[in-house]
Amino acid sequence: SSPLSRHIRHWSRYMDDVLCIWHGSNNALTDFFNKLNTFDPPIQSTHKLGGDNLNFLDLALQFTEYQNTLRIKFEVHRKPSYTGISIHSESLHPEHQKTAIINSAIHRLVNLSLEQAVINKEIDTIKRIARINGLVLNIDLMVRRKHLRTLLAENNPPALTSSLERGQKGK
Repeated sequence: SSPLSRHIRHWSRYMDDVLCIWHGSNNALTDFFNKLNTFDPPIQSTHKLGGDNLNFLDLALQFTEYQNTLRIKFEVHRKPSYTGISIHSESLHPEHQKTAIINSAIHRLVNLSLEQAVINKEIDTIKRIARINGLVLNIDLMVRRKHLRTLLAENNPPALTSSLERGQKGK
């Protein structure tokens, strides 16, 4: 273990993107990346300093420190070029493909630790995406149902969850 790794507060990876929360000097970070890049020379890691705000994948992260404890505030991040256009309701695609963008956004919303103001803003964005694509959906009801299903799945043992899912398939 490198003495430089003591500066890493968090390390998570998705494909070739890594989120590293570093608690050390910029010189130590440069040393860390130089050492990291010696392990497999054809693969070279680069880094971007985010400061107190950083976009990682589809998340906007805001870091604060309170009484020596790192706190992270999450929001959903979309690139400025994002239009929300997906499969329009009048297309000949199956219904589940037309609503996949909405279901995916609701799934992300329910599974992230977001403040209420951020939740409200994201629900408005999901409603806008539905309108753009000509989808007439009760987004508020869909969010409540997804949230309830998530809570039930968290609080039930797997055998009970499986039997609940089997019961839903018959309806």
